[in-house]
Amino acid sequence: MTRLRTLLAVICALALLGATLAQAAATPKPPTGPWKLNGATGGFTLRKGTGSKRGKIFLSDLHFKTGLYAGCPSKVSTVRVLGRYALKTFTRGGYTTWGVGRNTGGDVTPRAGKVRVGGKTYNGEFYVVWNYANPRQVFGGSIQFGTCLSQFTFGTPK
Repeated sequence: MTRLRTLLAVICALALLGATLAQAAATPKPPTGPWKLNGATGGFTLRKGTGSKRGKIFLSDLHFKTGLYAGCPSKVSTVRVLGRYALKTFTRGGYTTWGVGRNTGGDVTPRAGKVRVGGKTYNGEFYVVWNYANPRQVFGGSIQFGTCLSQFTFGTPK
């Protein structure tokens, strides 16, 4: 009886994994290259992974200019999220999209990241989520460090 339960549990887990992988494969990936953000003076770059990271897409050089945002330094400076982060799929309500951040019940929420501003590095957080219907459009995102919060609502490839 316990063997049967174990076998059924393994079969269910494999079926769920297969369905998740099939849905992720059916969701077109955003195009690689430079992107610009509207609603924020900035952008980022998407690159294909190489070697053991082949098949994944990575976000790097997420940046914007401060001075336009409440709580940010009054002197205009460039804010950069350091490092590169793999895109992953987020599914909620039958819709799947790409994003960078933490998965909280299918929603994209900010993840930790190092942020460089004016030569100083801070602990911050950020997220980016793509449009469910069109992977050539960023739906929204944010970068935050200290009291500085930048939110953007639209982005496209350059």
